[in-house]
Amino acid sequence: MTIETEKLTTIEKIQMMEELWNDLRRDNEFDMPQWHEKILSAREKELEAQEEEFLDWDKVRKELLSR
Repeated sequence: MTIETEKLTTIEKIQMMEELWNDLRRDNEFDMPQWHEKILSAREKELEAQEEEFLDWDKVRKELLSR
């Protein structure tokens, strides 16, 4: 399947990505790679140590869509 993404608006691209992520989340055919798990663990530790700021996805999404 080929999708001509250059013809899509930014909003349509974001919506397409959301649909893909939702579909992948439902599909549990594969395990998370070890390298990805390490990165997520490190980021979780940074959040706990308050070295990183957590941003609410809904707020970030609204901001991106308003551009």
